[in-house]
Amino acid sequence: MTQYRLKRPDDAITSFAASVACNPQFFPADRALGDAYLEKGDDNRALAAYEAALKIQPDDPDILRAAGHLCMKHELNQRATALLERLVQLQPGDPEAKADLGAVYGATGEMEKAERQFRDALALNS
Repeated sequence: MTQYRLKRPDDAITSFAASVACNPQFFPADRALGDAYLEKGDDNRALAAYEAALKIQPDDPDILRAAGHLCMKHELNQRATALLERLVQLQPGDPEAKADLGAVYGATGEMEKAERQFRDALALNS
């Protein structure tokens, strides 16, 4: 974590990857590895690390949101839908999650579902 906090993403990635190699079930290392890759701009590896973290803790809202945003960014709409649906299920009062899910539904042509999510998000922000 020291390397990450010192803004040395390459050194942090090396350390986090070593932690994951030692203990593949160590959720904080996968999460931190994803964050470090994301900071470095390596979206593919960040998403892989987040997905590994979700195998350990499938209901972590921060990781669901981060992975969902990466999938949206790269138009991986099926994956984004599953992640964001789970996030909305876990946090039904989160207007950002509902808006993100609405955007993914819109991107896949599911306009009625998109409208419902956008309306819900607006209602929560009112």
